[in-house]
Amino acid sequence: YYQRSMKLNQKLGSDNLDGLSDNYTNIGLCYSELKQFDEAKWYLEKALDLSKSIYGTKHPEHAYHYDNLAGMYFDNGEPNLALQTNTFGIKSLVPGFEDSESPSFPMIEAQKIIGSKRLLLTLLSNRLTYIAPKANNDEQLEGFHKIDQLIDLMRKEQSAKGSKLFWTEEALPIYERAVALCLKDPTSKMNEAFYFLEKSKSVLLLESLKESDARKFAGLSDDLLEREASLKENIIDLEQSLFALQLEASADS
Repeated sequence: YYQRSMKLNQKLGSDNLDGLSDNYTNIGLCYSELKQFDEAKWYLEKALDLSKSIYGTKHPEHAYHYDNLAGMYFDNGEPNLALQTNTFGIKSLVPGFEDSESPSFPMIEAQKIIGSKRLLLTLLSNRLTYIAPKANNDEQLEGFHKIDQLIDLMRKEQSAKGSKLFWTEEALPIYERAVALCLKDPTSKMNEAFYFLEKSKSVLLLESLKESDARKFAGLSDDLLEREASLKENIIDLEQSLFALQLEASADS
C-alpha cells in the first residue's frame, strides 16, 4: 500500500512533496519493525532529506524525522548514534540547545517557548531510554524532573483540549518509569518516589474530572457522577497505598 502510494506521489512531483515524505517515513518504519535496518535507514533518511528540501535545513518539522531515525538506531543496537540523532531532533525544536558530555535536557525557560511540546515530550522520553545504559540514577532522575516540568506546562496549556488517551498512554507511563527507577534505590530515593506517585495520581484525577464533565454534559445525574468520581478516587488512593507499602518493604529489605 505504501509503495503504491509512494509511486503515485512520485508522479505528482513537487505538487505533493509532503505526501511523498510521509510515504518514505511509513515505509521506513515498516522496515524498522521488520528489523531490516539498512532499508529502514534509507527510507527514513530520504524522508528527512525531503523535509529539509521543503522547509530548509533548520525547521521544527525535522524533529519528527530525527526521532524516527533515533528509534531505528536504538532498535539496531546503536544507542550512542540514537542519542546523537535525538539531540539533533531536540535542537530542531529548542533554539540554542547544546548537549554536553553528560547528556542534558532543555531548561524550563526554553521549554516554555516551544510550540510542539508534545513532540518535545516524545523526544525527551526517548532520550531517557537512550541514556540509560551509560547514565547513573541521579542523571536519569534529573531528566525525569525536566520532563515533569514540561508535562506541567502542557497541562496548563491544554486544560481545555487535553486528550485522555495522550495523558494515560504517554504521560502516565513516564511517571511509572520514574517510580521504577527510584525503587532501585528506595533508601535514598523514597521522597522522590512519593513525588512521582503523587504526580501520576494527579494525572489520573484530572482526566477523571474531565471525563465527568463530559458525562454531565451528556445528561447523567449529579448523584451518579459523584458516585463514579468517588469510586475512581478510592481506587487511585488504594493503588497509591499499595505502591507506598511496596516502597517501604523495599527500603526495609
